[in-house]
Amino acid sequence: MPEGTGLAKVKVGIKNGQKLTIETNIEGLNEPFISSNTDENGESIFELRIDNCQFWSSVNPHLYKLNIQVKKDHAVIDKYAIEFGVREITVKENKLYLNGEEIYLKGFGKHEDFSVIGKGLFLPLIIKDFQLLKWINANSFRTSHYPYAEEIMYMADKKGFLIIDEVPAVSLDFRCTNDRTLVNHKESIKKLIARDYNHPSVIMWALGNEPNLVGEDTYYNGTGRKYWKEIFEYSRKLDSTRPMTVPNCFRAGINDPVFEFSDIITLNRYYGWYEYPGQLEHAISLLSTEMDAVYAKYYKPVMLTEFGADTIPGLHSTSDQMFTEEYQEKFLEMYVESIRSKNYTVGEHVWNFADFRTPQHFRRVVFNMKGVFTRDRAPKNAAFKLRKIWSQAKK
Repeated sequence: MPEGTGLAKVKVGIKNGQKLTIETNIEGLNEPFISSNTDENGESIFELRIDNCQFWSSVNPHLYKLNIQVKKDHAVIDKYAIEFGVREITVKENKLYLNGEEIYLKGFGKHEDFSVIGKGLFLPLIIKDFQLLKWINANSFRTSHYPYAEEIMYMADKKGFLIIDEVPAVSLDFRCTNDRTLVNHKESIKKLIARDYNHPSVIMWALGNEPNLVGEDTYYNGTGRKYWKEIFEYSRKLDSTRPMTVPNCFRAGINDPVFEFSDIITLNRYYGWYEYPGQLEHAISLLSTEMDAVYAKYYKPVMLTEFGADTIPGLHSTSDQMFTEEYQEKFLEMYVESIRSKNYTVGEHVWNFADFRTPQHFRRVVFNMKGVFTRDRAPKNAAFKLRKIWSQAKK
């Protein structure tokens, strides 16, 4: 295919079993409609060529509009339209590429959470959050730890944000998993991929988050490997176009079987907070050593999908004092410097975008305070630090 040409592969399905005529076009490009009859499965497949294609990217999030109409006896009986982007995401050696150009992910783990409404859909907040993401120079986020509202996904398409889309399989405890767990997990993956497959903003699937959070030895007796092998193989049959991963936790360590099957190794690390609290220099040394060990073992790109420190707005200290704004600022700056010092890293996602409400726990007073914005979206000192850091490319 000539350089600069895009290809949209379209599959249209009819559920009522009737043999009907399907017509499609990309608005403004290939009119009149292209026509095809449904096959015995009630499906029609089209390949629509786009000459001089504007490929979707963070810089130019161009969307085309696909129109579909269903005809019976030459009369239109149904219509459907969807916006889509044409782009390619690939992993080669230790780099991540969008449309053949190397990209580096800067952003956050997020939550759909806000004062008063909790996790309820609040359209003005979506606008506000994307404005803040632009302001801080982020280009990506992870839907931790569940599918987000479709309105958020459409906004990401329009604004050019890159999304790691995550299945709601959080902290699987393999002492408790059974055959039903695997069935439910696959069903969640199937539903998520079916819903979000057409979003150009979705560049990676996260098939879970932090399995073996408790560090049980039985996870390594072959049980964990067998489980994740089946999950990854199943998922790749549903979508072979995007890389896949599972963010790993400290207790699972560098022998986590998810690393064997992941296209990109994703780490959630809190050295200097949960482990070795307050010891930032030692924390960064441990982080650096572990990243090198992971890469040396698997030779895959590495990304930090979580790192952060709880911070009380307005709490200050001249020394490295946990919970102060200065500690969070220094913590994030040192982590980013260490991550970027490696030639095999492809991104950094801070935990978290904004403070959020949590269940009761002796470690927290109502909220997880690791946000660089408060729950009502006021910036902490760290937000200004990240804005400056993220204005610069990884060198």
